[in-house]
Amino acid sequence: MRTLVTVCLLAALALRTGEARAGAWRADLSNSSIVFSVRHLVINDVRGRFSRFTASFELEGDRPSMRSLRVAIEAAGLDTGHDGRDSHVRGSDFFDVEEHREIVFETSSVEPHGDELRATGLLHLHGVSRPVTIPLTLTEAIRDPWGNERRGVHATFTLDRRDWDMTWSETLDGGGLVVGAEVRVTASLELVSVR
Repeated sequence: MRTLVTVCLLAALALRTGEARAGAWRADLSNSSIVFSVRHLVINDVRGRFSRFTASFELEGDRPSMRSLRVAIEAAGLDTGHDGRDSHVRGSDFFDVEEHREIVFETSSVEPHGDELRATGLLHLHGVSRPVTIPLTLTEAIRDPWGNERRGVHATFTLDRRDWDMTWSETLDGGGLVVGAEVRVTASLELVSVR
């Protein structure tokens, strides 16, 4: 009888461990960030962040792997630390948040690429949907002091804002743009299992 109980406990533990590697995850927003930077007057990088977003992931496998992900950002939640600039960037020259309230990235495929993953899908931004591929790193799972299973997912990539019809800028007398075309995005997300 003792052997049967031991086998059942080990099987249950193995099943629980297997479940811990797969399933649904969401971003813990208090420990996650999506930030961006863009060149200003050719000489400086202006940084900002999106303070309101959701991110959900489907993970699988013994190795950190991913079936799908979806990130939805509330465009009006951008913050560059300057009220006047934020109003301009939220307006029709850039994000036009009254007309285009959300920025959404949803995968069509996620493939391993060396130590990284490549997440390919559509980025819906400013009323334009374009395919993009974003490199991701996904950490191994840990258990936090409160019994929750967590992972980190990190991405750094560059977009050309003109591809999403955000073309406003002015040319400086000596050449160059007031606002650069390339936007560097860094997402650092702490995921919590929601099974």
